[in-house]
Amino acid sequence: MAACVAVVVAAAVRPWIPELPEDLDYARHYGYTTPIWITLAGAGAGIAAMTVLTTWRRRVGLVLASVAAFLLLWTSGGLVLDGFRAFFNLTGIPAGTFSVVDWRGAAVRAAALGAAAVLVAVLLADRKNRVAGGAWLGYTACALAFVYPLLKIYWAAGGAFLRPAGYDETLPVAEMIMLVGGGVLSLLLVQRWGRVLPSWLPLVGEHSVPRLLPITTGWLVSAVLLNQGLLPVFGLLNSALLRTRPVFVDAGASVWAVGVVYLGWALFGLALAGATLAYQQQTRR
Repeated sequence: MAACVAVVVAAAVRPWIPELPEDLDYARHYGYTTPIWITLAGAGAGIAAMTVLTTWRRRVGLVLASVAAFLLLWTSGGLVLDGFRAFFNLTGIPAGTFSVVDWRGAAVRAAALGAAAVLVAVLLADRKNRVAGGAWLGYTACALAFVYPLLKIYWAAGGAFLRPAGYDETLPVAEMIMLVGGGVLSLLLVQRWGRVLPSWLPLVGEHSVPRLLPITTGWLVSAVLLNQGLLPVFGLLNSALLRTRPVFVDAGASVWAVGVVYLGWALFGLALAGATLAYQQQTRR
């Protein structure tokens, strides 16, 4: 309940945090400024859910918690981009306007994601939420980890399909690291070496993998992927409610590239979350 109250507090103090000039307000420009009533509705539903769960009608509480988690995840959309901007802002690494941070919006988005995570944890604590066949989710997540990096490699090699206009990047080293990391994490959750390290590894062979390491990493990466991958969906919802035109609609052919990339992230996040939950349940002592 405290996490949901923190969302209300963040929303209440928001007007006292300096607002960005209109030409630098990237959250509003890209359409992920969520109407404040959605945020408050999510926090209110979360508070009601926690109250009901501790008193009566568990089923009602779980429904309220599900609604609250969705609304708060919606509110948190764009937090990953806030994080990148905050990194450049705080380190002083030159990044132009990309180091400008919407601190008033970022505070609400951070509180909302934290509250959504707590509510999801409450929902998953229900013993009925068992995940069967976690292996196929891990292998699916591994395959989806390749979508974005391979697309960037294809464009760097001169491929034209779905390629944004003016794209001139070279070999995407960071994306290739993401490919390897995402694939290894996905397989770690469903392979034996995700529980016991291989015998051929010096010094640590046949040692048990610290259970919290893959679980924490899996949930963290899943949250990042879902927060970023669902951004176009949340942008469309915000635009519909605020009666504005989504900025990516005017991107021409690039809108298809946006759809492929973001949908790939969202599906990757869902599959990885399922594999992480299965691993968590299977390794529970």
